Amino acid sequence: MPNPRVLPILIAPLMFVVGSCASTVVETSESSTTVTVVDVGTVAVPLIDALPRMVALADGLGDLIVEGGSADDAALEQIQALWDGTDDAMNDIDPPLFREVEHQLELIDIAVQKKRPADADKATRNLQVVIDTYTERHPG
Repeated sequence: MPNPRVLPILIAPLMFVVGSCASTVVETSESSTTVTVVDVGTVAVPLIDALPRMVALADGLGDLIVEGGSADDAALEQIQALWDGTDDAMNDIDPPLFREVEHQLELIDIAVQKKRPADADKATRNLQVVIDTYTERHPG
């Protein structure tokens, strides 16, 4: 049975379509969770909407890595699609924070590829701090 804490994280991005691999269909049953990623083109996403969704997806990665399967890869693809959908808006506003988000996303990617849940959790915490800093510097 899927982790009940992680399932809402996988379903939340279904509210809108983003990125080049952005539409995700999540089917659940008592015994399994199936995640299918479909290529739907690129849609720009407001930065203010994308950032919290990225953190919400990243927050469950450590658990997904521990559980095994491909759900961690699907969540990583959604995070990257959200980031790609922001159209580099943060780089135009605050280049140093943009670079730090990019760095934390690279660390999250490495954690998923190397199956290192603690590293994913640490990079997620760091990503949250960077995003908090951005929203404090650039409210609304």
